[in-house]
Parts: sequence; C-alpha cells; structure tokens
Amino acid sequence: DNYAGGQSAADLMAKHVPAGAKVITFDHAPGNDNAQNRQRGFEDQAKKLGLDVQPEKFLKLSLEEGRRLMEDTLVAIPDIKGVYFFNQVVAQGAAAALAAANRTDVQLVSFDLDPVSYQMVKDGKILGLVVQDPFKMGYEGINAMVTRLQGGKPVARMDIPTRILTKENAAEFAKDPQVTGGG
Repeated sequence: DNYAGGQSAADLMAKHVPAGAKVITFDHAPGNDNAQNRQRGFEDQAKKLGLDVQPEKFLKLSLEEGRRLMEDTLVAIPDIKGVYFFNQVVAQGAAAALAAANRTDVQLVSFDLDPVSYQMVKDGKILGLVVQDPFKMGYEGINAMVTRLQGGKPVARMDIPTRILTKENAAEFAKDPQVTGGG
C-alpha cells in the first residue's frame, strides 16, 4: 500500500522536525501511479500533522539530480526541514549535498532499501526508509496467478504492509536480502 507507506514517512518526519516545519517532495515519477500514491500519502498526512508542505519539485531519477536539486532547494527554501523521496538513489544524492553544505537540520525520508541507503540510515545521513518486501510481493503475486490459472479467484487487492527502517531499528533489517544482495 503505497499511500500508507507515504503516510508512515510523514509520521516519521513529523516526529523529527519542528511543528509547522517546511517539508517538500522530490518527484521523479509524475506519471507513475505507485509513486503518486506515495506522494499523496506523505503530503496528506504531513498536512494533517501540521507540517507546511511546499510545492513538489521535479527531477530526473539519478544520484546527481538528487544532489543538484537539494543544493537548489537549500537556496530557494533555506528554512526547509524535511525532504521526502520515492526512491533511495535520489535521497543519497540529496544527503551528499546536505553534507557538503554542513546542513544537519534537514531530515531525509525515502522509499526503498539497498545496502548504501541502509548504511546511510545507520550513519544518521538519512532519517529513515519506507521498506517494502519485494520477495513477499512476488511470492503472493505468483500464488495469485497460480490460483487464477487453476480456475480459482484470487483476492482483488492484496496490500502487503511496509515497514520503517530507522537508525534505532536498523539491526532488524541487517539480514534483509535487499541489504545483503539476496545472500
């Protein structure tokens, strides 16, 4: 449930930025339904929690674009306190820009997990990640397909909950295949 995952990201952000803080979404997928659900979930929840949601900024999906847009945002909105991403690669670039600017007051929350992002969360460079379980998603998807092929009726909608990875619970994710590379 991408919408609920976005809400979880806003909940985490709101716990770590001042009340009424300015937050923004970096959007690299304006035509992608999953990404837009993530964004709506984040922005709707952030507004409910009293955060000042700024108009989204668009970028290409890349490490360098994340860095460049974070630099631009620090100039355009110098009092920004939180940035939300749909993909960890963009967040990694933004974290590099924050480090270069010596800005420790801006919190980053993203979707997706990989070994680099995992370490960045452990090191405190990214506040948290919304983590899906692609292996369970694939498993359940194949089971639904087999059910259909055998004449059964699979469930119409299957929501697999996300989890939040933070520095405090990083050990729980240490053996996740997205961190270990499947091994």
